[in-house]
Amino acid sequence: AQTAQTITQSSPGFEPPDLFFDSTLAITLHEFGYDQVRFGPHGTKVSRYSHPLSYNWKSAWISRNFFYFPIYDRIFYQPYDNTYRPLQEASETRCIYQDYRRIFSMTKDEQERIWYSTIDGVFRLDSNVAVHCPEYGHEGFKWISFTGKYFTGINHRNQLLIARVPQQGNIRFDTVLNHNCIWERAYALDKQHLLFETSEAYRLLELKNSAWSIRLLDNPFLPLHAEHISSNGSDVYFLKDGAVVDTTLEDLKHKSPPPVLLFTAVHIGDQLVQPEKGQSLRLSYDQAKDLSFAFSILSYSDADIRYEYALDYGNAPDWHQTQEEIIHLIAPTWGEYKFRIRAINSAGEVVASNAISMSIGKPLWLQGWVLLLAGLLLALSVYRIATAVLKYRLKKKENRHHAEMRFLKAEYKALNALMNPHFIFNCLNSIQSLINSNDRHAATSTWNTSQSW
Repeated sequence: AQTAQTITQSSPGFEPPDLFFDSTLAITLHEFGYDQVRFGPHGTKVSRYSHPLSYNWKSAWISRNFFYFPIYDRIFYQPYDNTYRPLQEASETRCIYQDYRRIFSMTKDEQERIWYSTIDGVFRLDSNVAVHCPEYGHEGFKWISFTGKYFTGINHRNQLLIARVPQQGNIRFDTVLNHNCIWERAYALDKQHLLFETSEAYRLLELKNSAWSIRLLDNPFLPLHAEHISSNGSDVYFLKDGAVVDTTLEDLKHKSPPPVLLFTAVHIGDQLVQPEKGQSLRLSYDQAKDLSFAFSILSYSDADIRYEYALDYGNAPDWHQTQEEIIHLIAPTWGEYKFRIRAINSAGEVVASNAISMSIGKPLWLQGWVLLLAGLLLALSVYRIATAVLKYRLKKKENRHHAEMRFLKAEYKALNALMNPHFIFNCLNSIQSLINSNDRHAATSTWNTSQSW
């Protein structure tokens, strides 16, 4: 903390930022103005110097009595000791040329060997001579690191690859999955921990002898998108906007308690209800027309929290996003369901959730007795209509029958009027006389004529 305070007071700005420790825990800062400032133990400033190439430094490494710093497609190096004196003059600087292939990252392993990556793959410096290492593949890495017995790299397809080294033949990598983020860069904290800076949060990688694990850091006090991060194995320093934030590795490894999402109030019209755990709300249909839920989250970690809510009818809930801590429901339908709310952190992970069971009664027109009464009225109406139709049809049939009877009677009377008894008597006498006279032809004709009448 004393070192961090001294650095903050002495160096108000860093561009480009750089902070690293040598074997004696001396700190070198790349300060604004193209100068280098070195601090010894307890934050004591021990040297300040300028270098013709210092304005292009992106990182620097000390290995085997040499000081290395890459600039685009070249690696410059010169002799170095730990006497807190300035670096050698520019005339002592040597260069390793990479044929216009940009150097993306540089690191060193446990044997103090310098490694770096280009678009063509991974290289190692042996006696300050570049040696290509094809066992790491021909795909370039934008960042590499040797931490303990592990090699870690971020390729240009935004994949984090981890492999235990050394291996026989080509290196077999594990790919870190299920992290929806952009891997930007990483910093070695000690021989077992790497701190990754991603697009929205920090992630801590723990490398053990037999396995590795990675998790999201839920410390809200860490400055996001720091310009540089460095560690001496116990303390971790974050450089941002000309200031240094100091924390410990143990604090980074410590997990905060999980967030708790609580319902604080339920507003039913003008009535305020304090919900209890496991409580089920029973509301009438009219009460549910003016319903709102207030909630709050108790979180010791991520301050960037967003919320989603849904009405769960037993199927897959349809989640809706909100930034407010009060939800107004507009005329929910009747039935049995749960009102769910969940909190999501900046990494897109659900960190807390809660739910309230609700039972909303049916509207008046769907009540049982109302439906029964409506059914009886409908049945009575149908009965009355059917009876009226039947009576109408019977009356119509009866009227038709009476009309037919009147017609038959009239026809009968007409036939009776046409039948003259005297005429019939004369016809019969004539037929009888013709028969007696054996005039059969005349008798037959007379009979046929009488039949037509």
